[in-house]
Amino acid sequence: MSSSVCPQPVSLRRILWDVVLISLMFFLGFLARFIFVPLMPTLEREWKISHEGAGTFFLFMAFGFISGQILSGLFSSRWNHRGNLIISAFLVGLSLFLVTLAPSLSILRIFLILLGFSAGLHLPSAVATIAASVDHEDLGKAMGVHQTAPILGMIIGPFLVEASFNVMSWRLLLCVISTSSVLLGLLFCLLGRTGSFAGKPPTVGHVKAVTGYPGFWVMVVIIGAGIGAAVGVYSMLPLFLIHEKGLNLSKANVLVGMSRIPCLFLTFLGGWLSDRLGMKITMAGSIIASGLALVGLVWSKGFLMNLFVFLQPALVSLFFAPAFAALSRCVPSTQRSIATSLAPPLAFVIGGGVIPYLLGYLGEHWSFSAGMGVIGIYSIGVAFLLMFLQFHPVEEGEGC
Repeated sequence: MSSSVCPQPVSLRRILWDVVLISLMFFLGFLARFIFVPLMPTLEREWKISHEGAGTFFLFMAFGFISGQILSGLFSSRWNHRGNLIISAFLVGLSLFLVTLAPSLSILRIFLILLGFSAGLHLPSAVATIAASVDHEDLGKAMGVHQTAPILGMIIGPFLVEASFNVMSWRLLLCVISTSSVLLGLLFCLLGRTGSFAGKPPTVGHVKAVTGYPGFWVMVVIIGAGIGAAVGVYSMLPLFLIHEKGLNLSKANVLVGMSRIPCLFLTFLGGWLSDRLGMKITMAGSIIASGLALVGLVWSKGFLMNLFVFLQPALVSLFFAPAFAALSRCVPSTQRSIATSLAPPLAFVIGGGVIPYLLGYLGEHWSFSAGMGVIGIYSIGVAFLLMFLQFHPVEEGEGC
């Protein structure tokens, strides 16, 4: 059953507990997929796959993730956004458990698609719920809280793998994450108060209306670049540091994990800056600066290399809170749930699928450095599309 009653937006302080619970579900959905980054050298040896083959893991998960986000509206229109968030958490736990049981590489890839699909259900309902429930004045900060989730996953992932390396197998580690996702879904089912309103199904009419707004496509490209600069680079960074910068596995994982620690605070700062300076200025400054830092990483060694490993994710972490706030404003509020179902998966094709695969391909046939440089230059170039982005006005009492 679903409800058509939209919530009355309130201050972030009044709804913080629900935003935190939603963010924690986002965190576990992200960790479930990107725990494979620090595990990749181990998986390459066990499954006897190349760097290019490793890149296909993320391509399969990206395909599932895209499908889940696009079809999220079917779930939220029937069981409302709250129900969809709970279903996503349960399915993430189930699919990750199935990954541990995969008897062959082909079956493993099927379960990776299912894992991506399960995690993909979350984001459209999360963004629609937060955007409809939080006052416009606090929207950037609320999105900042939610967008700390992937950064937290990037930090904890390498440390989890390193800490558990001599204690448990990678399969048992995935079971721990799987169980945590199911338990968190149950907690939100019992204590969550938000999201009890329906989304819109992705009908032809709704999709045609949303894709008719030029701002929608600007945000697809911009968010794709941001995902590529963050998730795409992160997915291949340990292999880059090991094979081209000469670091051992342990040092690479620790460095990558530590480099994400400042991002926790800077992600929320991005939301605060968005509320103060504006979404466009914050997005442009972040994506351009992170692209320059990525180019610097390619050519640096020693201390400078370590500095750029820290700077690049720190700078791009300022991007996501204003980006998702902007996505909720680039179409009328009545089309918000459709926009948040379509734009992130389309953007993830670029940033979470094509870019990791491209980095793996170039790493196999040319060099990881060439791939990193291309992504840095691309990030800088697409930032200029923000000049063409226009927002729809916020109406008094606007909900979903």
